[in-house]
Order: sequence, then C-alpha cells, then structure tokens
Amino acid sequence: MERVSWTVTALCFLGFLVGQVASADAQAPASLAALGHHGHHGMFFDQGQMRDSRAQSASSTFERIQNEVFTQSCALQSCHGSNAKAGSLVLEAGASYNALVNTAPTNPAANSVGKKRILPGNLDRSFLWNKISAQLMSGEGASMPFGANPFVTLNPELTEVIRKWILAGALKEGIVDGTY
Repeated sequence: MERVSWTVTALCFLGFLVGQVASADAQAPASLAALGHHGHHGMFFDQGQMRDSRAQSASSTFERIQNEVFTQSCALQSCHGSNAKAGSLVLEAGASYNALVNTAPTNPAANSVGKKRILPGNLDRSFLWNKISAQLMSGEGASMPFGANPFVTLNPELTEVIRKWILAGALKEGIVDGTY
C-alpha cells in the first residue's frame, strides 16, 4: 500500500511539473525557478493576471472554485482525476461536490479526529482547507498542490474564495458575498 501511495504522489508531482512547462510562454525560460511554481496550467496560480473565461460564466461560488481550481489544477489524470484518484478523491466536474462536502477523508489521522473533506461552516475540521492552507497535523500528509508551495501562498485571492465558501456553508448553488 505504501508503494502505491508513493507512486500516486510521484505521478501528481510529475503532472505538476509537466503543467509548469506546458504553461510557460514560448519565449519564457522553462525552468521551475523562472516559473516561480505558479500553477499547473498557468491560470489559477497567477493571482488574477490571466483570468480564465470560465470563471466569468460561473453561476455559483462552487462553480467558480470548480472552474478555477479543481478543473485546472487538481483534476489532472495523475492526481485527482478519475484515473489516479489520489486519496480516493476525484475532483472532476460533476463528481467533486459530493466527493468533498460532508465526506470523511481517507487519511487515517484526519479521519480519526472527525474531520471531513469539507465540513460546511468549519475550517478547522475541513481537511481540504487544512491541505491548501498548510495547517496539517502530524500524519495528515503534505499540503496541496503536492510538490509546490501551499495554495494559500500561490493564490491568496482564490484561497479567500474557498475560505468564504466553506464558512458560508459550502453550498453547491448560490454566490457567497465577496467571492466575485
């Protein structure tokens, strides 16, 4: 089981690296240092400089998070896509909400203290929040995205959208104040 976990972890990291190189401008150097570890696809880690047009058409805060975060960076086939299912979690559109909200994490340490992947209204017991904000306890694994700086430092704007959405009840429909 440990070998499988390391294989999935390595594949997630490779997916991250491939995305870094693929998203680099053709005239820009392709080294990770030059890219500053800013995203799988060069869109959601840009802190607003290259806003993806899908976000503008989102009809809810959750849909914005799906479009700008999960679809662009997490639902990669080497990480949380339907093939790899790292942590038994699929973050593809249509599957992510039910896989996250009020669902127990597979991580034994997080599960043993009663965390959910997302517990509406509660950041401390929302494992996704712990992962992206690097607020992890012993045994809870690595911050996300794997192999990079925590999401909170890579994109403070979208981190705040996720924070407000969780605190407002993590609803699938509707727009949370301050998230658009």
